[in-house]
Amino acid sequence: MKFSPVHLITRFRRAFSLVEVTLAMGIVGFAAATVLALLPTGLKSLRNSIEQTVESQISQQITSDILQTPFINAGTMIKYYDNEGFPVNTPTEAIFTAEVTPGTVNYPGSDKLTSLPTPLDRSLKMLRVRVTNRASIKGDARLQTSFNLLLARREKL
Repeated sequence: MKFSPVHLITRFRRAFSLVEVTLAMGIVGFAAATVLALLPTGLKSLRNSIEQTVESQISQQITSDILQTPFINAGTMIKYYDNEGFPVNTPTEAIFTAEVTPGTVNYPGSDKLTSLPTPLDRSLKMLRVRVTNRASIKGDARLQTSFNLLLARREKL
C-alpha cells in the first residue's frame, strides 16, 4: 500500500488540537466554578424557605388551637415545636417556640376615653402570637414571625 502525504494530513486533522482541548477545559472549569459558587446561596435560600413554611404551619396550628379554646381561657401560652413543626414537650428539644400573650384592644378614639371598659371590651380580645426559631448551630440571628389575633366572644355574656 502506498500512502500519500495528503492522506496522512487529512487523517490527523480529524482530532482536536491541544489548544482546543485546553480552551474547552478552561470554559468548562469556569462554568463549574460559577455553579459551585452559587450553591451555598441556593442552599441558604432553601433553608430559609423551609423555616418560613414551618413557622407558617405552626402559626396555623396556634390559631386553630386558640379558636377552639373557650373565650375566657384564651390567654398566655407557650408551646414548643421540632424542626418539622410537630409539638415537643421540653424546651431543650425545641427548634421553634410559639408564645401567645394577651394584648390590649385599641379602638379608634380610645386614647381619648378614660371611662371603664365597655361591654365590647369584654367581647373582644387581642392575642399577640410570636413564633421564634432557635438560633442555629452556626449562631445565626434568631428568626421570628409575629402577628396579632383578634378573638371575638361567641357565647352570650
